[in-house]
Amino acid sequence: MNRTLDRLRFSFRFAYKNIIHFKLRSILLIVTFIALFSSLMLGISTKPFIQAYFYGELEERYQDIDLTMATTLNGNLRYFSITQLKNYEDPEDFIEDYMPFFEMDALIGVGDTKVYVKTMASSLAMFNKVSNGSTIESVELNGELVFITSSMAESYDLSVGGSLTLYVGSSNHIYQIAEIIEDGGLFQGETIFINKSENLSFFLSALNPALGGLPSSLMENIYNKVYFELSDEVTVLEAIETIQSISPYDTLSFEESIDVAALNQLINRSVSVFNLVILIVILAVLLVMQTTFLLYYDEKRKSFAVISLLGGKKRFSYSVILIEMIIFIFISTVLSVLLSNFVIKLGLRYIGSTSGYQLNRESILLSVIVASFLFIFTSLYYFYYFNKHSSISQTVESVADKKPRILFLAGIVMLSLIGYGILNLKVVTDRANGDQAITKALISIILLFSIAFLLIELSSRLTGIKEKALSFSLHLKILLSKKSFYQYTAVLLVCFVSIFLLVLTNEHMKYRINSYHEEYTLDFGLTNFVTRYDQTFLEIGEMEQVESVSKAGLFANVSFAEMDKSLNQVISIDAVEIDNFFNLPIDQSSLSSLSRTDVLTILLPTKFQYIYNLQIGDSILLNISPEFPEESFEIGGFFEKQIGDLAFINLHLFPIYQDISYNSLLINAADSPIFLRDLLIDSYSKNLVYLIDFQELITDNANEMKRTTEYMTIILSVIILCFILAIFNHSILLLGQMKSVYARLNVLGYSKNQLTKLILKESLMMFVILLFSATISFVMLSAQLRGLVIISGDYENIYFRESSLIYGWSIILVVFIFTKYFYLRGVSVIDASSVLKSY
Repeated sequence: MNRTLDRLRFSFRFAYKNIIHFKLRSILLIVTFIALFSSLMLGISTKPFIQAYFYGELEERYQDIDLTMATTLNGNLRYFSITQLKNYEDPEDFIEDYMPFFEMDALIGVGDTKVYVKTMASSLAMFNKVSNGSTIESVELNGELVFITSSMAESYDLSVGGSLTLYVGSSNHIYQIAEIIEDGGLFQGETIFINKSENLSFFLSALNPALGGLPSSLMENIYNKVYFELSDEVTVLEAIETIQSISPYDTLSFEESIDVAALNQLINRSVSVFNLVILIVILAVLLVMQTTFLLYYDEKRKSFAVISLLGGKKRFSYSVILIEMIIFIFISTVLSVLLSNFVIKLGLRYIGSTSGYQLNRESILLSVIVASFLFIFTSLYYFYYFNKHSSISQTVESVADKKPRILFLAGIVMLSLIGYGILNLKVVTDRANGDQAITKALISIILLFSIAFLLIELSSRLTGIKEKALSFSLHLKILLSKKSFYQYTAVLLVCFVSIFLLVLTNEHMKYRINSYHEEYTLDFGLTNFVTRYDQTFLEIGEMEQVESVSKAGLFANVSFAEMDKSLNQVISIDAVEIDNFFNLPIDQSSLSSLSRTDVLTILLPTKFQYIYNLQIGDSILLNISPEFPEESFEIGGFFEKQIGDLAFINLHLFPIYQDISYNSLLINAADSPIFLRDLLIDSYSKNLVYLIDFQELITDNANEMKRTTEYMTIILSVIILCFILAIFNHSILLLGQMKSVYARLNVLGYSKNQLTKLILKESLMMFVILLFSATISFVMLSAQLRGLVIISGDYENIYFRESSLIYGWSIILVVFIFTKYFYLRGVSVIDASSVLKSY
């Protein structure tokens, strides 16, 4: 036991002395590992972070609320009674608590400004349960007082004691601000709260004047939304089934507070391209990490050989390596966690988010496990290779394999190009499945390395022919004899392609946001009609401020009966009217199918064709409304859309659906949208018609996409910086192996200026070759990104863009110049005599 401890202590001391003696190498390794570990952690934690970001917002909003029951614009019911819920036997078997509210989007006036706000009405006890958690009891909220959020007060410069006017129908009511409540829970944004018992008659009389005279006892249980906190042992599905068994709640809509399927759909839609590119970058990081391990082992080779010649065991050499790596990985992991958390915090602050996120244990542990696995795999490979050679042979300088490789590399290039060409033949493409994209991507990566190394080998042979280029040829051949040169070249190639991919992803997301704006030329929608639908349509059509108006059926959050997916918007509209409100590439054949009167038809975004393998003529079931939960539609065509959240149907052509097929008006402004918006509000808010500002809605959605894109851009930029550090480290290690060569050339008469010119010439040639190879590989790989995203379960129409090539070239040039500058600085300070003495 004592001997084992003594050996272990000696191994630790030996490893510690190695780390201290070779300070520069140790610092470079730690910096490289920090860069690579940070890239790995940021890449692995991207999806968990986005999930935490969206989940956190919903959890903060809904708190303990699990389920919401409400009326829907897709149905005819506007309110309901909770009497049946109160009288239900043993509701505590599935309900922990419930909070009924009467809510509606109403118009308020603040000075000369009129805006729509969410109006919540219930008792003060119910309000305390759904707001920010603070209990308000000091205020007796009568029919003249109102609560507003702090964000709303800040936006409109409101204060306690001030007033606002609430417009409902043709009626209005002036309220005094009793309290300004900190945003939180369901009470946030542009929201107000009033006492229901004091104000419900005001709302109901606006809906129907006959209802205003009803006794307050009859209106006590009238609501239009109920929030449920479910018992722990009850699932959401079980609760919905139980509540729907109570009449008349079977015709109401039910929404889970955190719908995991819908949320994952939103998350995947936001980051699907980033996830794919980050996965590719992570693979690149692992390759760089593996080459770093190999370089480290190669430097240790002479030490291992000397220890073996002196009688030391290989187990001792391995234990020293293991201890050194444990120290490096431990230090790097701790610093990488701190750096990654700092980058995440910086990114959140940059996009204006108040969310907090720290790297989770799973991401950290996975990064360490992956790095440890790579270390073990590389070390086993290295020691297997080490044991195949004698200790004497290991003491001499390591050189690369000098076997002829030009024919081998040329063969790989030719076979790869032929294989890629065959896969692109129409007869093969028509029969191909998703694996073809993976095969093509692998071929493009093989070509990345094979083309580069083939051109380097050819350049070495061709320059040796010319007498004037003998010194350059000699320098190049010496470089090619170093194993570290090939590892350095591989890191450069991986970095170049990664930069191209990161730039392309960022360019695509910017294009995606701009295209999303351009797809909607629609300005406004009027919905929530109770009466005067046809009359309103005629009146608006005669307004000179209106360019076009069309009848439409607007259905929100329509779910598929046979798929765990939903569509944000489904619109029933005449096919000839679509171009008036949307800028979408829908072909004439698809538009014609939407005019059919013999079968219900739907036009879907292209993503449903690729992800779910749906084809024209297939049938799908949609939950259009509570009255029509499973209606069959035949697919009439597909259209390209940046976010596949919209579909068109011909429901309005069938009399059986006349009660729901037309529920909205779509409107485009002739000149000033703002003027028309105010005109529509003034003219029709008295009829309880709700105005949807589509451009504002699209801008909000685009801003959410933009925030996600900006955050991901920061993460990707940090990963690029980490790659630069890795290149810098490999450059320094290569310089360490070339020092003796440069010192000998200096002794033989080469001045520092001549050496600099020689290296610059070699660097220019290398840059052209590597850039050429990386560009070809990137162009081929970018063509497969859409297929790779589809394989991952989502759809993005991402493709090669010339702008990403230009920006990528610029960044790559800066990176290459930066690393070569420090390489040349290192060459310029070489002291030939001291270097040669050490050999």
